[in-house]
Amino acid sequence: MIFTGGTLHRVVVDVSGEPYVDLERQAAAMLARE
Repeated sequence: MIFTGGTLHRVVVDVSGEPYVDLERQAAAMLARE
């Protein structure tokens, strides 16, 4: 979606819910520590 023209009066970002977890990055970090 592309917004062209007009005026934004308010922007709301909803960060509720489950946080994103990068399991691949966590696994790589664990292996690097061992």
